[in-house]
Amino acid sequence: MGLHVLLTQTCTVERYLGEGAYGPRYAAPITMACRAEDVTEVVRDDTGEEVLSTSRVFTEPSDAVNPRARVTVNDGVARTAVTVGRAFGRDAVHHLDVRLR
Repeated sequence: MGLHVLLTQTCTVERYLGEGAYGPRYAAPITMACRAEDVTEVVRDDTGEEVLSTSRVFTEPSDAVNPRARVTVNDGVARTAVTVGRAFGRDAVHHLDVRLR
């Protein structure tokens, strides 16, 4: 069974590029297959601070998804990626586990 069978939803991802003169800068949005879940839990962000994550998205491996990326799922609400975990298969990254707030 391939990963595409489980990724039945879509999300829009805007890779975080850094801070600019007027706030955060993002790359052009791309649409990705995903599976989104409403899960509330405390996670550590990329600075080590504990934050509340309110949802979780599984996607195919992609460099477009990084901490602080802007991710918009089915409800149309843009959320910020807190963590991006890589789940490995036999020889390579199988999928990403992205926690959002």
